Amino acid sequence: MTTTTPPALVSAYSDAWGDLVQEMIRASNISSGCSRSKQKPLRQQIRLARAEFVESSKRDLLAVDARRLDRLCFQVEEEVLFEHLEGKVPNPQGTERFHKIATVFGFFVPFFIFIAVFAAAARGAERLETVTIKSCYDGDTCTTSSGERIRLACIDTPELRGKNADPVPAKAARDYLNGLVRGQQVRLRRINIDRYGRTVGELYSGGVNLQQALVRNGHARIYWKYAHQCSWAK
Repeated sequence: MTTTTPPALVSAYSDAWGDLVQEMIRASNISSGCSRSKQKPLRQQIRLARAEFVESSKRDLLAVDARRLDRLCFQVEEEVLFEHLEGKVPNPQGTERFHKIATVFGFFVPFFIFIAVFAAAARGAERLETVTIKSCYDGDTCTTSSGERIRLACIDTPELRGKNADPVPAKAARDYLNGLVRGQQVRLRRINIDRYGRTVGELYSGGVNLQQALVRNGHARIYWKYAHQCSWAK
């Protein structure tokens, strides 16, 4: 564990939590504009899930940052709940399958779905190779402490140099990625070697897929030619 936590990593965790809360709301089948009393079971499940989520983050965050993450996650979930349940935005209906399951198991379903998905992701991440990132040249190319060059799979970021260079967003993408991984241990899923001799793979930090984080924050786009290499990009 390092003595500091990259602020971008805490932000990536809170963004991931917001996505999970939205999925739990959709799975609950609670309609927009329902009363607070009807929201209570869902809110309780989200609160329990948040405790599990923050506890899992402690593998990568200092204790003080985990407490800060807990506060951030609470703010995020309140914003998402207000948006979906207070009548501002209609809540999409859950799938028919979710509706049938929820009829049998009630509001416990979203919580257990969340735990199962997050646990599976954590188990998968534990089987990945751990590497230390020395630095990142741009938004999709990093070098490890052993000198291995890694090309982040399934995404493309603006070029720093060359005829198609777009320096301003390119530097923003590079700085964002460096803020997440420089000097940090991350998990690497190797895919193949490209024509330049770089390892093509996905990087993960804790439960966060860094390629997705770059796309979600507007620093990268999905590289559709190679999207088949990543399940999330298909």
